[in-house]
Amino acid sequence: MKLEIPSEIDFTDIINHIDVHSNDTLVVFSDINKLALNYRQKGGFNVREFIDSIQNKLKEGTLLITSFSDDIKDGGEFDYLKTKPTTGALSKRVFRFKDFIRTKDPIHSFLVWGKRQKELIDLEIPSTFGKGSLFEYLHQINAKMLLIDVDFQNSFTFIHYIEEMFGVSYRKPYKLNINMVDQNGDSAIKNIIFNTKKFGVDTYLNDYQKEVLESNSAKTYHFNNSIFYLIDSNKVFDFTFKFLENGGKLYKMKFKKFFKQIVKKILGYKSPID
Repeated sequence: MKLEIPSEIDFTDIINHIDVHSNDTLVVFSDINKLALNYRQKGGFNVREFIDSIQNKLKEGTLLITSFSDDIKDGGEFDYLKTKPTTGALSKRVFRFKDFIRTKDPIHSFLVWGKRQKELIDLEIPSTFGKGSLFEYLHQINAKMLLIDVDFQNSFTFIHYIEEMFGVSYRKPYKLNINMVDQNGDSAIKNIIFNTKKFGVDTYLNDYQKEVLESNSAKTYHFNNSIFYLIDSNKVFDFTFKFLENGGKLYKMKFKKFFKQIVKKILGYKSPID
């Protein structure tokens, strides 16, 4: 479903034109650069005010912003307070906001505000995509996901949880040992299961994205030069299971990548190797 958001509105009013309710749990994946450009000549774009507008909409709900550190390898370190997100400008700004608290997954953490904040930050994460993961929790409560000016290929991390639940053949579990430094400065080794791609496998979601957007799993909103995708986690989970059962592909094999990864393994690169 494609919808138009009035082009003249202020950025603090955008969320009021998107199908989000006060008690929803909303997960935001974003690249806000294009959205901010819309307001360069109109007094500028303020991240704090943009987040405030979403919080005002979710008065009885919960807001999550990605704060992934998905470049960490086996044997690496995750400092709960100091490891900066690798997921863009919005994440880095919200990382400094005092009303948001980070979850404990060293690879795919989220910054959380709202009703479910405590239960989310209390989760002990044994697997970054599988049973006990935060992605499983989001599925169980039927969270909504809002993608702001990013496509599925580069941002729809929820797909890897679905892949693990389906049991795809091109991924395999790998136990990572991460040195976790907590909010008190204490460190300990955390073991976490990461369902990594086998050598030569490249995620490919372009065809899948088209099918999802044509289904009732998602809504597309156009606002000036920006595009927002609102995705229902339960609906997209069911849609993707059927997509995979019917032979749909979420990956491509690349033999050049395969041989490069073999060489890296021989040279002793840390896993997961990508």
